[in-house]
Amino acid sequence: MVKPRTLYHATFADALDSITEKGLLPSEDPHWGGDLGEKSYGKVFFGKTPSDALYYARILFRDRLERQGQSAIPLVLRAAVSPEMVRSAKKSFERKRWTEERIPPELLDVYWHGWRPVQDEKNRQLGWSDMDVRWQDDYDGYADWEGGFLGKTPRDAWAEIARSITPRGGGRRSRRTAPA
Repeated sequence: MVKPRTLYHATFADALDSITEKGLLPSEDPHWGGDLGEKSYGKVFFGKTPSDALYYARILFRDRLERQGQSAIPLVLRAAVSPEMVRSAKKSFERKRWTEERIPPELLDVYWHGWRPVQDEKNRQLGWSDMDVRWQDDYDGYADWEGGFLGKTPRDAWAEIARSITPRGGGRRSRRTAPA
């Protein structure tokens, strides 16, 4: 039995139903253009911490709010992966970790008011695809899916959302084991 390595991945709430069924799949449609998009194709990226994982999600979230006036909220996933599955960039300024393999849903937890397995039955009742932030003319600012005011700028909205989606420490995996 190989001791799993705990790593973190950020995704958007509207992707969670698919992840619950299929797991994390290598990217077929990177969100980035140019060289970064080409290097991202066919990979699932991880951060060593939840904050590392949220780095690119924050950029995408704020960009979507600026360009489209709305975005699904980012969420952090915790993955128990076999060390043999994960590759790391060699350059010190690139602290990226990735795999080109599917991560099964049974090896994933999602952080939403605490860690829970992505396949937890309670998750199906949450309506992940509805969890978004959008511009509301009534507020002259951004509001969440429940109508809560988040601020007047994408930066303000991120600051409010980040309080709910950022784990207060990664925690340890207990019952999960990575495939050998």
